[in-house]
Amino acid sequence: SRPPSGPELIGRPVIAVTPFRLLGSADATPAIAEAVPAELISSLSRLRWLSVIARGSSFRFRGSNIDLDAVRETLGARYCLSGTIEIVGQRMTLGVELSRTSDHRVIWAEHYSCRIHDVQEIRMSIAQSVVTALELHVPLSEAMQARGQHVDDLDAWSLYHLGLQHMYRFNKADNMAAAQLFQSALERDPYLARAHAGLSFTSFQDAFLRYGQDPAADRLAARRHAERSLELDPVDPIGNFNLGRALWLEGVPDAGLPWLDQATQLNPNYAQGFYARAWTDIIADRAAEGRRHVDAAMQLSPIDPLLYAMLATRAVTHLIEGDTAEAARWADRAARAPGAHFLIALIAIAVLDADGQVDRAQAWAADVKARRSDVTLEHFLRAFPFEGGTTRNLFSNALRRYGF
Repeated sequence: SRPPSGPELIGRPVIAVTPFRLLGSADATPAIAEAVPAELISSLSRLRWLSVIARGSSFRFRGSNIDLDAVRETLGARYCLSGTIEIVGQRMTLGVELSRTSDHRVIWAEHYSCRIHDVQEIRMSIAQSVVTALELHVPLSEAMQARGQHVDDLDAWSLYHLGLQHMYRFNKADNMAAAQLFQSALERDPYLARAHAGLSFTSFQDAFLRYGQDPAADRLAARRHAERSLELDPVDPIGNFNLGRALWLEGVPDAGLPWLDQATQLNPNYAQGFYARAWTDIIADRAAEGRRHVDAAMQLSPIDPLLYAMLATRAVTHLIEGDTAEAARWADRAARAPGAHFLIALIAIAVLDADGQVDRAQAWAADVKARRSDVTLEHFLRAFPFEGGTTRNLFSNALRRYGF
């Protein structure tokens, strides 16, 4: 059967954060039941794509069993974030649960444990973890609901999220489908900044992976859509991320740093922003900085759609420092990760060759040639314009040896 087509499927998602429920001896510290969710409301309010109900309304819902139907009908919330707090001895355990109000389904849950005296310090850590989880799970939930409807019945926001599902599959057909959905979203709402950001991302893929016949036009489109996204919403982290990345394609990655830094300043939990910063660092041979930023990205989003790129970035930081064994371990893992495209496999070839693993390098070379017979060294160096002569020469010489 088709999912509901009422208000819960229209517009950007709305979330209500309710007071946490106290269990057992936690009654001795009742303030914490409101302190943690209040921190979460403050943190979630920084997400531009999410509407957060003010605590004055959401805190009216408290007790052992939150009525999700009442939350949806009274507050118009599509999602409800609730939790429990239990104290045993000197330990405190906090349970957090994200539910969809339309069908009461729990789409994410997590537990955190700390000493009672550390609760003030862990509040921010919990908020950071929850924000990161919602960045992943709410869009997935939105896309799942949108898939059950005919495209003609979807609003701009639902079309955008459906496009995200295709965009992160990293192949030509899905990238084209994503671009068409983002374009359809703009036909319904020309001022949807995120749809322009999505078109910047798909244009980036077209140029980066040479899907189209005119890479120069794709590079221009990646930048133009990112710029339009920021014109419509200058404080959206995703728009800043896309403009920073678009400048990679023009061979001036450091020129994108202000936009990438702005992305993570606007949302300190934005994993892809930290990854993009790390990539820019390794292009300039800043291995230590790159590792710090990519480790932050992987900690924030351990199952991110761009995880394969994060793993490859980590590999190159070790290669720059001369630790070929560690570099090879990360590079092979990156090439095997879901979504990894042929450029990641090319990184694995050079890194494995540097570590003396010729058989593994040959295997990845055969894999690349089977996937993309047209790939060249020029394409690789255009995608990864390493500024350090040593790193650039290492990749160039290795890829030539394997027939690229």
